Amino acid sequence: MKYFKSKVLLFFIALLLSFFIFNHYNSTADEYGEYVDYSKLPGTYCTYDPKKYSKNNIYLVLGGQGNFILYEQFNILCEGTYVQNISERTITLNSSCYVTYNNDYHTLKLKNAENTVEFTKYSNVLRYINVPDRTITSD
Repeated sequence: MKYFKSKVLLFFIALLLSFFIFNHYNSTADEYGEYVDYSKLPGTYCTYDPKKYSKNNIYLVLGGQGNFILYEQFNILCEGTYVQNISERTITLNSSCYVTYNNDYHTLKLKNAENTVEFTKYSNVLRYINVPDRTITSD
């Protein structure tokens, strides 16, 4: 009977530990403790890990009112309005640039005539990092 109790106890400890590890690695909270909602389009997307500074980071901010800004720190690359085509899973930013996505908005692929750049959503909030005349907004 003791053997059985110790096996059951070890099983539950292993199960509990697995649960905590799974939750830790699959957490959708960003570095600000914000829950990142991949079911909604508006938010801030980044090409690299936004927690680590990189002069090569490019950010795509998509607002809920159909406005967007594509920037790198201290430099606005492009801004304007976008049109979303839900049936084709595309977002047209301008005449030469569009974005594709899968079933959710976790990863976006920005495409133009020259190349494709992949962005990952990291915030529901419109974040402007070192962009002149811009502040964080919830849109």
